[in-house]
Amino acid sequence: MGVQNGQEKEPILTCDNQNQIINLSKFNLNEHHTSLLNKGLSFVPTPNTNKFNWVKDTNLFGRKLALNVIHKRRDQKTAKEIGMSYEDFQTHQMLVFLLDEQNPDFKLTDLKPESWFTPNLSKVSSVDLFIQMTTSAIESLTTSEVLHDNLTAQQRKALKELNTDRNIIIKPSDKGGNVVIMDRDHYIDMCMEHLKDTSAYRKLTMDPTTLYLSELKHILDAALENYIITSDEH
Repeated sequence: MGVQNGQEKEPILTCDNQNQIINLSKFNLNEHHTSLLNKGLSFVPTPNTNKFNWVKDTNLFGRKLALNVIHKRRDQKTAKEIGMSYEDFQTHQMLVFLLDEQNPDFKLTDLKPESWFTPNLSKVSSVDLFIQMTTSAIESLTTSEVLHDNLTAQQRKALKELNTDRNIIIKPSDKGGNVVIMDRDHYIDMCMEHLKDTSAYRKLTMDPTTLYLSELKHILDAALENYIITSDEH
């Protein structure tokens, strides 16, 4: 595995046709670290199989579908009661919304707490059937059938070693899309040197948090007084 050898060394460069790896750290890269890093920092490893999360996401998606169906049925019922077609009712609702947007004297935001209401799926049989069939298909899958791993076992080990080593920083280079590995202490020292540049940075004489909170309170108070937000939102 890669280790910190505790000695300064010349930068080590490895490259292929796509990426160049510049190792400025004391971490010793082996061929598996290198092959992994050559994939680039935007590379996404195949996630671990988690059937529970898939079933959960299926039910959350089904909830959204069911809510859309129920809201549409409600609007269709309202349109029928007032003698309008559903299409005309939708147009009417949009016009009302646009008129409210243009009213400068009374405007409230649409901010509201997230709803966790889950409709009775027995009232939306098609969605209920979709959830049952999808869940059954997920639970019948074996691990080998789910996903093809895009990393070898050695690359997985290399990924864990790089990810858990708190002594290094892995960053993209400023130009060229290369991968740079630096010792964390050196990286922090370099950042601090940048902050010492008085032509670009100025040291604060006080903590501005209190001032920002005061300004935010003033903005919220004004928004409440002008009916831009409700008292609950305030």
